[in-house]
Amino acid sequence: MPAPNWPGVTVALPFPPPAPLYSPPLAYFPYPPPPIAQTLGRLASPYRWGASAIDLLLMYGSWNAVVVALLLAGRFETWLFALLVAGVYVWAYAYYALQEAFVGGTVGKHVLGLALVDAKLEPIRARQGAARALEVFLWLFGVLVGMALVQWILIRKGGQGAADRLVGTYVVRKRALVEVGARPAR
Repeated sequence: MPAPNWPGVTVALPFPPPAPLYSPPLAYFPYPPPPIAQTLGRLASPYRWGASAIDLLLMYGSWNAVVVALLLAGRFETWLFALLVAGVYVWAYAYYALQEAFVGGTVGKHVLGLALVDAKLEPIRARQGAARALEVFLWLFGVLVGMALVQWILIRKGGQGAADRLVGTYVVRKRALVEVGARPAR
């Protein structure tokens, strides 16, 4: 029989009350919590995508401007393209390494309010920035291999890509059309 619950009357039970059906755990983390730098890094992850997009627009936009200027000037040769591809590696590494080593982050990181810090939340040192920028070579190598495979697989038959073969089209230079006496394209 339960103890009476009358106003002003206190009843002592001869036994302890039963344990609740649910008790909160003693600790939410079975291990020590992660370092604060790691937690802050996870929270900044979506902003890194935006910073990378800004950096890519700046880096490759300037590189593409050089390529377009050479094309318009009629000075674009195959050997020059190879030199420009090698140059994009150097430019990308210099862009990341110099800015991260000496300014604390690239333009994209600064625009979105991001900072590079070490595990103690201190600004990184120059050699950390230079070593960190080596990752850019992995990205560019992957892009270069991908581009080479696409060119080799899709354009190996008569200068036609897969879509060109499907619909019977070719991609040619307008200047070449004029030289062979064909009607110029629009």
